[in-house]
Amino acid sequence: MASTKKQFILFCAVGGVGTIIDLSIFTILNQLLHIHYILSSILSFSVAVVNNYVLNKRWTFTDGTPYSKKQFVQFASISLLALVVRIPVLVILVEHFSVWEPAANFTAIIAATIVNFIGNKLWTFR
Repeated sequence: MASTKKQFILFCAVGGVGTIIDLSIFTILNQLLHIHYILSSILSFSVAVVNNYVLNKRWTFTDGTPYSKKQFVQFASISLLALVVRIPVLVILVEHFSVWEPAANFTAIIAATIVNFIGNKLWTFR
């Protein structure tokens, strides 16, 4: 089993890939298709969750067990908790500080990273 420090670094690397996917989809939906920033964030988040589960299962938290619906539901549940952190940060940045929506979404993703890591380390992939 990898150390927590190594796992966090791998988790952030996987998160980096997920963030690129998330931000790309968000930007297409929000900036090109003019879909409201909250809905764009939820949709882009959903795609990134699936990607991040697969990569974290294979690489970050390698526990030798096969993929399971239960584990994916746990991962998705932690991700939803992170979304509960993410959306208010996004709204505050856009509505109260007039931050450009893609930049606000990126900042909100970063704000939710710690919740995501701790929840997945302690529950999903323990």
